[in-house]
Parts: sequence; C-alpha cells; structure tokens
Amino acid sequence: MISNVPAQEEPASVVRSNPLRQAVTIAICSRNRAAELQATLASLQHVEVPTDYDVDLVLVDNGSIDDTREIMQRFRFPGATVKVVREDRTGLSHARNRAVLESAGKVLLFSDDDVRFPIDWIKQMASPIFSDNADAVAGGVKLAQSLERPWATELHRSWLAATESIDHSSPERLVGANMAIRRRILEKLGGFDVMLGAGALGFNEETLLAQQIVALGGTIAPAWA
Repeated sequence: MISNVPAQEEPASVVRSNPLRQAVTIAICSRNRAAELQATLASLQHVEVPTDYDVDLVLVDNGSIDDTREIMQRFRFPGATVKVVREDRTGLSHARNRAVLESAGKVLLFSDDDVRFPIDWIKQMASPIFSDNADAVAGGVKLAQSLERPWATELHRSWLAATESIDHSSPERLVGANMAIRRRILEKLGGFDVMLGAGALGFNEETLLAQQIVALGGTIAPAWA
C-alpha cells in the first residue's frame, strides 16, 4: 500500500525487453508540482526492482513551467531505465496515454507525483498479472496523517485517493495513484478517456477504465498487504 502525501521533448528511443523476463513500465506524470515530484522520486529510489524483471520508468512532464522537467532529467532509478518525455496537451489522461506509447512493459504500473512507496511495490502490483490471475490490480492508498480531518466523509477521502471504501477482496474500481494494468487490455480499450481526469472534467477516468475492463471479461485483483 502506498501513502498519499499533500501535495521540449526527448528523442524517441526503442526499449526492447528480454522475452524471458517480466517487463514492467512505471508511469508517473506531473504538471507544475516540482517539490512534490522530487519527494516522490526520492521514495521510488528505495523500491526494490525484482531481479527477474526488466523495468523502465516513463516520466511525463505535462507542460510544466516550473522545475519539473529538470528534476525528471536528473533522476536515476537503480536497476531500471528512465525516459523523460513532454506532453503539452493538458490533462492527466493525455499524459498517461503518452506514457503508454513510450513504454516497453507488458504491465503498466501507474502512480501519482505525491506518494510514498513500500519497498516491494513493483512485485506486489505486477505479479498477479504476470501469473495470469488478473488483467488489472487495484493497489491500496493510505492518506498521510497531515491530510486526515475529523470531518472528512468517505467521499472527501476518496477525492484524495484513499482506498478504504474499495472492496479489498473484489475491487470494483481502480485508483490512479496505485494501479497496474495489462498492456494488451489497455491498448484494446484505447487508453484513458481524455474527456475525464485531472485537467479535464476532473475525476472518474480510472473508474471508467475499470468498468471497461470488466465489460471485456477482464478481472481486477487486489494488492493490499
């Protein structure tokens, strides 16, 4: 379970993974949140890259005018390759779809720019898909103590990506701060709906995607510890 905390284009290149290994892409998108992003990437450096996985990290700068791009370009992730791209079409769904286009993984692991990761995050999220037990994985998100409010309802907490309202045995929806999706099914659906999500109508792009996955006969597994 991850923790939610308050909150120019690079040349295209081809990344080929070893077909005998598990290929995972981590996608993190950010827009004008340099300080939050820097802390998130510092947390990511402590995540274990499984020895039998090929991992690439795609960082998408969604048209920032602060230091976001420079922070992305300086970042090094031990055991993984890092690619930085810029997507000027405003909106998280545009940015995530760009990440998919730039990725090499058979599993796409998405997070946000204001989280903290457990050390086993990659394995925990990707293994249900590689073992063919799921087409998507819903990971848990716990609010940071500084975000807790005594008056906050379940709805308020869900706006901040908290996942306690999701069925932990049979998830019915995904939260973009911590989710994994099989590449094949994501491409079949055409990616994220650009009319929804941050920078557009605001919410529910992951909820729609989860509903579409289930409508195709796919399964969503939980990844709560």
